[in-house]
Amino acid sequence: YHIQITRKLEDKTVLERHSVILSCDFRPSPKHVKWFKDQVLLEPSEKYRIKRDQYSAELKIMKVKPEDAGVYKCRAGIAETEATLSVEARNVEVLKHLQDVEIEEDSSAVFSCELSHDDEDVEWFLNGTLLYTNNFNDIKSVGKCYTLTMKQVKPEDAGTVTMKSDKVSETVQLKVIEKPAVFMKSLDDVFGEERGVIKLECEVSKEKVKPVWKKDGVKITSSKKYEEIQSGKTLCLLIHDLEKTDAGLYTCDIGTDVAKSKVSVQELNIGITKRLKNTEIQQGEDCTFECVLSHESIDDFNWMLNGKKVESGGRFKASNTGRKYTLSIKNVVPDDTGEVIFTARGLTSKASLVVKEKPTEITKQLEDKTSPAGQDISLSCELSKADVNIRWYKDGKAIRKSQKYDLQQEGTRATLIIRDSTVKDSGEYTCETETSKTTARITVQEKPNYFVKELSDLKVDESGTAVFVCQSERAASSVVWRKGIAELRAGRKYEITQKGQVLQLTIKNLEKSDSDTYSCDIGDAQSRAKLTVQETPVLFKQELQNEEAKEGKQVRLTCELSKPGAPVKWMKGDTVLYASE
Repeated sequence: YHIQITRKLEDKTVLERHSVILSCDFRPSPKHVKWFKDQVLLEPSEKYRIKRDQYSAELKIMKVKPEDAGVYKCRAGIAETEATLSVEARNVEVLKHLQDVEIEEDSSAVFSCELSHDDEDVEWFLNGTLLYTNNFNDIKSVGKCYTLTMKQVKPEDAGTVTMKSDKVSETVQLKVIEKPAVFMKSLDDVFGEERGVIKLECEVSKEKVKPVWKKDGVKITSSKKYEEIQSGKTLCLLIHDLEKTDAGLYTCDIGTDVAKSKVSVQELNIGITKRLKNTEIQQGEDCTFECVLSHESIDDFNWMLNGKKVESGGRFKASNTGRKYTLSIKNVVPDDTGEVIFTARGLTSKASLVVKEKPTEITKQLEDKTSPAGQDISLSCELSKADVNIRWYKDGKAIRKSQKYDLQQEGTRATLIIRDSTVKDSGEYTCETETSKTTARITVQEKPNYFVKELSDLKVDESGTAVFVCQSERAASSVVWRKGIAELRAGRKYEITQKGQVLQLTIKNLEKSDSDTYSCDIGDAQSRAKLTVQETPVLFKQELQNEEAKEGKQVRLTCELSKPGAPVKWMKGDTVLYASE
């Protein structure tokens, strides 16, 4: 079916700021209706109120402005109707203009103007910044009168105030007369104690003042001594580490007003809360004397040792931290023994220092030694001090100075010299002081033994006896005889004897196999010689005898040799005979 327009939109003329209604009817009732202005689709809003009945459609335009003029169209399906809206602009006039305002700081400034209409939308600006109603600004309109009230105006609020709407704009000047700063609470006179801190405090009528603090007319600058504090309207001056010279007249000048305070500094009543203590210490150690006062003192202090003033330097260090005063002495010596005195502000504390001599220590120990007999042997050690009493011992028995022992002491070195050492001088030697000792072992070795008479080569006939003889420098403690490399033992064949330094080997019943090299070993030395056993010629002790025998019988021919086992040949004429049947 086709939707038809039964009542078209009508052209209308409306006054600016008024509302206007455009409406039309459709048959049958359409499902959807759309509104357009100059071909632009309109949506429901504060500006456009769109309403539908069964057959009618309505568009209400609120607070019409000149720019709302134009062609409006209503469409349902393919059916549409349009109308022209004309707007008669109104002429807004200022009936009563804004006036410049000059006002004192912290007062309220009121700006007011009257317009020809009571429904104009106006905005207020201060130096270009849009203002809103809040704790400081009150924006109102009553009838045709438009008002801005600025509360508690500050000097920084001075400048241009503007009232602006679409039709009119007014700008005027705000001038703020600054109030002179004054003291709301002045300074009080203050009493302080030496080494303490005092606080001068006052309060001014306004913030952002630039105070100048002075003492006896001389400007004060911030330092460790003086600390200036400004918090809001409160001004403070802290005076640290008070001295007597800090007493005087202090002023705070803010340009438009001056506050004064008389400062008095009370002398400290100082006493000693911890006195020096007597000290007994070992030589070479460090010690510290400590004195504590009831308050920190601003005066000088002195230390005396044995009537002489002690300054920091070298082994001595005098210092103080707060109420504590110390004298440190490093590596004390016996000469430091005496009276220690601390003085400060008329106060005195005394103590005695006793330095005990350090016991003698052995700084370098004796060392073990091994030496051949006949030489001098020297043992020495180093002591921590010179010219101290020492004692020497051998195997626990005291040693005295003699031809055998030479005891020497030069400075811190102690020496024992053993003359012409022998094996008997071997043992443990000790050097002893009153508090310490050191021990070392001496080993004296015999001189190597040697042969004063060597073995001689021998040539002896078989069955005979060979005698080897040699002589050592001193009686040998061990003797080994060898044939080649084989060690010989005493027995029927071999006779071994030792008489003092003379050594002898007797070889009996010599055979050809006894020929060899023989040696005598006394540990430190060896002596060698050759034995050659000479064969004896074989002789007939009994000749062959002529024999007669019958044919077919045996015959025995016999002879006797001088040496058993000698090889023989039997011959018949020149023909050698061999054993056979």
